[in-house]
Amino acid sequence: MESPSIGGRKRGTTKSSAEDQALDQIAKDAEARLQAKRQARAEAREIRLREIERQQKEAEENADRAFDVMSDTMKTVKISAAVPSPRALSLTLMSRRSSEDSLEGGETSQAYRDMRMELKELEEKFRKAMVQNAQLDNEKCTATYEVELLKDRLSSGLKS
Repeated sequence: MESPSIGGRKRGTTKSSAEDQALDQIAKDAEARLQAKRQARAEAREIRLREIERQQKEAEENADRAFDVMSDTMKTVKISAAVPSPRALSLTLMSRRSSEDSLEGGETSQAYRDMRMELKELEEKFRKAMVQNAQLDNEKCTATYEVELLKDRLSSGLKS
């Protein structure tokens, strides 16, 4: 009588071994798919990081170009201010000035000083705006990256 029960056990063991093997294979396949998804997400994350870095680099280059243009404009303004106008040249060549000429020169120099002060204020505002714009762009890129990272974590958590 022991023979049939031993034989039965072997068949039961064989059957459970086949089931175990099938379950193991299913688990391995699922793990392989999960690993492939993780790898794809990691590659996508790397691509997003490179894109964000590229955008930041472009933003910095644009800011640098804008600053260079502003600096070139400043140089042009300084050069044009250094070159006297024909009116100013004629005034300096004249040995005598009328009271009207003196008055006009004073108003012009005051207006010129006012314009220079206004230009300096505008340049400072522009510089501050450029810095603030770069900071906001960096914060936006960081927030975008964090959102994508949280989405990846959430999707991997839901799949687990």
